[in-house]
Amino acid sequence: MGGEVVIKRLYDYELVIGTMNDMWDDISEDGVDVYTPDLLGEIWLGCFVDDTYVGMFRFHNKTSQCLECHVFMLKEHRANSFGCGIAAKEWIFENTEAKKLMVNIPEIFPNVIDYVVNLGFKQEGYSENMYLKNGNVCGMFYYGLYRGLDYA
Repeated sequence: MGGEVVIKRLYDYELVIGTMNDMWDDISEDGVDVYTPDLLGEIWLGCFVDDTYVGMFRFHNKTSQCLECHVFMLKEHRANSFGCGIAAKEWIFENTEAKKLMVNIPEIFPNVIDYVVNLGFKQEGYSENMYLKNGNVCGMFYYGLYRGLDYA
């Protein structure tokens, strides 16, 4: 919290898969195995605060104009989430042609919803019965953020 935030493109497979493994049971849908990350075809960004790795972001094309975002912040470093989110958003808009970022958030994760709203994302939709967690089916919210455009 309050330290120097640095965003770096990640190509370290062991770091990425290790981070995914650390939190997979908490964030994944029931019955979904950890996937093999595509470190070349997708954008994986590491967040470092005062030279300490605190988490990562995965961005992949949803359309030619839109990148879907997934956040993997290590539990012990979640106090740095906001600064890392701002820095990752700036990195994407400075280094890609993406016009929009989007996230899909199961309704059982209100802390993640609050996080993306604080980063400037706006709710764009909701679908019922989309996500299975701990044997319960829940809905999914969709949030979006546009490059250089106020979402009023």
